[in-house]
Amino acid sequence: MKILAIDPGTRFAGYAVMAKNGRSIQLSDYGLLKIKTTNGWAHRVGVFYDLFKEKIKEHSITDICFETAFMYKNAATFMKLGYMRGIIYLLAHEFKLQIHEYTPTTIKQAVCARGNATKEQVASMVYKYFPKLKRPLKDDVTDSIGCGICHFNISKYSKNR
Repeated sequence: MKILAIDPGTRFAGYAVMAKNGRSIQLSDYGLLKIKTTNGWAHRVGVFYDLFKEKIKEHSITDICFETAFMYKNAATFMKLGYMRGIIYLLAHEFKLQIHEYTPTTIKQAVCARGNATKEQVASMVYKYFPKLKRPLKDDVTDSIGCGICHFNISKYSKNR
């Protein structure tokens, strides 16, 4: 199993390509997609789609995991995040991939053993899992890696593949 873990966003999207080898988790690619806000929504969604389509093909991804959206104070922001989530579902359909969504609390619990951990605590644990990572990484990137760690730590799928 090779997963693409995504922290979707409308301006920044973190991603990580990960696989499990025995008991260890391997991180083969990670980064940050910066989406220019000066372009229209069609362009922004297209940039998001193009990058993740390329990552799926480049790495022979079998599964996608990401954090379940929660209602922000701003309903418009929540709706726009839905566009990006829709693209993830479209890619999963197009490439016949499994999708796994995890709540923020579940990810924090799986990575930090505390469901109310801060973003800084998640990042700290990510650096412990992968000490060779360049520091500091933007929260979007460490959040995506944390989502991948969560998937491999709790998913029944990772134990069967």
